[in-house]
Amino acid sequence: MRRRTFILALIIALTTAVTTARAFTDEEHRHLALHVFDTVVDRLDAVVTAESLATICVRSSQGDLSKSRYQVRGWTPHQQAKVIRDRLGDIAAHVMAQPPSDDTFPAYADNVVANYLVYHAIAIRCAEESVRGAADNMPRTLPGHTEWIERALVYEAVALGYLADAFSSSHLLTPVHLPMARLQDANVRAAHEFFATQGAYVSNSMGDVWRTFGDGLMTWYGPAYEYVLDACTRSAQDLSLIHISEPTRPY
Repeated sequence: MRRRTFILALIIALTTAVTTARAFTDEEHRHLALHVFDTVVDRLDAVVTAESLATICVRSSQGDLSKSRYQVRGWTPHQQAKVIRDRLGDIAAHVMAQPPSDDTFPAYADNVVANYLVYHAIAIRCAEESVRGAADNMPRTLPGHTEWIERALVYEAVALGYLADAFSSSHLLTPVHLPMARLQDANVRAAHEFFATQGAYVSNSMGDVWRTFGDGLMTWYGPAYEYVLDACTRSAQDLSLIHISEPTRPY
């Protein structure tokens, strides 16, 4: 009886005690964020450092088996973004009403595309607030300007964690949204690891086709990493464009 109990306990332990998988490792998220923010922070004259933003990107990218960090198999990015469209304004207003905390960056949808969109939209709104003083002929060196720029960068750091995960082959193909997936944790983890190394051929709206991989392999395969880096850089540069432009949005 004891032997059977021991064997059963061992089987349960081997089934559940698996290290938390990540679309990309902490070091990969940090490397990517540093690469992106090194330039953007200088352009925005922000006090916050690229290193601190990289840390926020890493912290907010935990909980990797959550549906919020996966694409829905069979759905286009547009379809995934639509699930949050009607709530985007309310979410942004609620989040912007209080200072950000790097321990409280909740997911607002069950797919990675929508969550990227939420945090990128909040970052854009904060960047727009940073130039509000210019619309009132006030100097951009006011404390409010600096605060809003820093908020924009913090939320963009969270957004980039989601955007990077959207390129992971594991987070493209692992079927975490299936109704019974939550009851098959070990199988989901195994599928995650399999697709990470197997990779997947993907394409974008420009007609480019490449092979992408998962955790531990983001920087290993240069061509795939270039697409991730380009997408994240373009996303963060939106803040720079708002910063240097004349504000036209009525307040």
